[in-house]
Amino acid sequence: IAFGAKWEEPKTIDHVGIKAEDMPDTIDDIEDEITKQRIICPETKLSYNIAPAELRFYREHKLPLPRTHFDWRTLNRFRPMTLMFKPYPSSCHYCHKNIEQYYAPELGFKKVACIDCYQKEIA
Repeated sequence: IAFGAKWEEPKTIDHVGIKAEDMPDTIDDIEDEITKQRIICPETKLSYNIAPAELRFYREHKLPLPRTHFDWRTLNRFRPMTLMFKPYPSSCHYCHKNIEQYYAPELGFKKVACIDCYQKEIA
């Protein structure tokens, strides 16, 4: 707001449906009617549905139904990958200026360039 940008508070939506924590623990106890109902994610408070084909998949593989919203599961699935991206102190191969690189030293990348030298090399 201080910079003149528009700001809107997120709307709180109270979804009606089955709480994920109230669902049976095993797939064998899940009724077919679950595909016609909303499930409320305990983390995001968003609702999600289980498609009939998805239910068949979970039953075939004896997997429990997911307890969280798809977006939350995706975020958590990729979170460990973000921890891999950490800067390592290095120096430019061309001008020897101190830089940070995101390649682990054990990967063996020897010719890492600073932005200026990289721009000169590709021009």
